[in-house]
Amino acid sequence: MKPGDLVRISNWDVKANLGWNPMGLVLSHPEVKSHGTTCVLVDWLESPDTEYYSVHHLEVISGSEKGE
Repeated sequence: MKPGDLVRISNWDVKANLGWNPMGLVLSHPEVKSHGTTCVLVDWLESPDTEYYSVHHLEVISGSEKGE
């Protein structure tokens, strides 16, 4: 997972959330936070929220073309 990847929440229940399926762009490289969880900064599309989210709960939909 790297900056520019398009992601979604892998265990999100679309049906329970009335068809809403949040997707976002990864803005940072993975980093371990103080609580020991590896996270990336995600800018959620169609939402004002930008937040760190655990990589273990994200699925890459489309990878960026940046080779790193």
